[in-house]
Amino acid sequence: MARQDHKITPGRFRDNVAAVTSSRKTLDYNGALLWLINPGMAVYHSQQIHKDIAHGNDQGAPLFCEERTGVVFSPDRMYRWVSTLTVLFIFLLLPASSRAEFRITFKDKTVVTACYWIEKSKVHLCEGGEPLALSDVSAITEGRFSSLEKEMHQDARRRFWTYMSWLLDNETGLTTEDRAVMEGLKEIDELRASTGKKKELRSLKKKYSDEIKDLIQQVTFIHKAFSGIHTPDRSLVQLSETKILQMITWTQSLQERQVYINTADPTYREYSQEHMKQVGAFQVSFMRTLSKVTGDDSRG
Repeated sequence: MARQDHKITPGRFRDNVAAVTSSRKTLDYNGALLWLINPGMAVYHSQQIHKDIAHGNDQGAPLFCEERTGVVFSPDRMYRWVSTLTVLFIFLLLPASSRAEFRITFKDKTVVTACYWIEKSKVHLCEGGEPLALSDVSAITEGRFSSLEKEMHQDARRRFWTYMSWLLDNETGLTTEDRAVMEGLKEIDELRASTGKKKELRSLKKKYSDEIKDLIQQVTFIHKAFSGIHTPDRSLVQLSETKILQMITWTQSLQERQVYINTADPTYREYSQEHMKQVGAFQVSFMRTLSKVTGDDSRG
C-alpha cells in the first residue's frame, strides 16, 4: 500500500523549520522588549523559539518537543546575550509592582511565577526549580499584565494550537491507513478459507504485518508527542490527556491485529475491534472538549 502524504519526512521537517524561522524574526523584537518587563517570561519565550529551530526530537516534530536543546554560541548570539544582560540590568531598576505574575495555589501555599507551562501532569515554572504535581494544584490565577505580556501569552497558545493541528493532521492520515489494514484482514480471511493458496496467503500476511508494524511506530510517535506537548494553560490539559489514552488504546488494537494475522485466533480480532470502539469514544470526547475550549480561545 502506497504511503500517504502525511508521513513525517525530512522534507516536511525542513519546511516546518523554515516556517518557524520566518515567524522568529518578528518575535525577537517583542522578546527583547519583554526583558524590560518580565525576564522570566522572556526566557520562556526565547526557549520556545529556539526549540522551534533546533528541535530536540529526532523525528522532526515541529514544536514543543520533549527534549531540551543546547545553546550554540555564535557572534550574533553572543551580541544578543550581551544586549540581554544590559536590558536585565535596567530591569533590576524597575519597581517589583510592574512585573506580571501568575499565582499558583499548591497544597497549603501559593507560588508566584512570571509564567508557567504544563507537561506530563507537571506544572513547570519559567524561573526553574522543581515542577509541581498538577493534581496538587487547586487554582491558578492571573495577575495584571501589560498588552505586550498578554500578546506573549497568546503567542504561547497559538504555538500550542499549531502543534496540536499538526499532530491531528498526521493522525487523520494514519486513520485512513488503519482502515485499509482492516480491509486487508478480510482478504486474509478469504484466502484462509480457500485451498491451494498458501503462497498468496503468506505474501499477504507479510504485507499487512509490515504495514501494522509501521502504523504502530507512527502511532507511538504521536503518543510521545502528545505526552511531551507544552500546554500553556490548564484549561487545555484535557485535550492532550484524552489523546494520550486514545493512542495507547489504538496501539493495543494494532498489536492484537498483528497476533490475529499470525495465529488466526478470532479472539484477538474481537479484542482489536473492541479497542477500536474505545478509540472512537475517545475521539468523541476529544471533540467535545475541543468545542468547549475553543469557544473562548483564540487559535491565531
